[in-house]
Amino acid sequence: LVVSSLIKWLWVGVMAFYIVVGILDYSFQYYKIRKDLKMSKDDVKQEHKDLEGDPQMKTRRREMQSEIQSGSLAQSVKQSVAVVRNPTHIAVCLGYHPTDMPIPRVLEKGSDAQANYIVNIAERNCIPVVENVELARSLFFEVERGDKIPETLFEPVAALLRMVMKIDYAHSTETP
Repeated sequence: LVVSSLIKWLWVGVMAFYIVVGILDYSFQYYKIRKDLKMSKDDVKQEHKDLEGDPQMKTRRREMQSEIQSGSLAQSVKQSVAVVRNPTHIAVCLGYHPTDMPIPRVLEKGSDAQANYIVNIAERNCIPVVENVELARSLFFEVERGDKIPETLFEPVAALLRMVMKIDYAHSTETP
């Protein structure tokens, strides 16, 4: 009887011990799995970048949209003498006036959708649009907005401006 009572208490003690260990193990496993499923800060940043786009590109898009909405882009294009373009991707607006601006400047430049927008504004305002792939690329990559044309590009830009001025002069003498 004593042995059976002792075995019974031993059995209850072992069961209680296993229940406590089981609860602790379950809690630990639950915590560990939850922790493993969480993304690291780098993972969160990468997923955000994948979903929302690169923050720098988003900023550039916003700047471009606000520039278009404010009309400063259109105003710069309207002030230009000519637009040099690469047929599909690049457009650069050149400004020149013998007295006010004796050295030509890049008034505006754009690529892809912005380039198409610049060309459309120029065509609507009867500003000559000239396709010259090499000159358009050189101006786009070497000269910032508002900067003067570097000496290395004087000759091709001067040739382009002469051609544009001849066309303008021919147009102005033909129409009464």
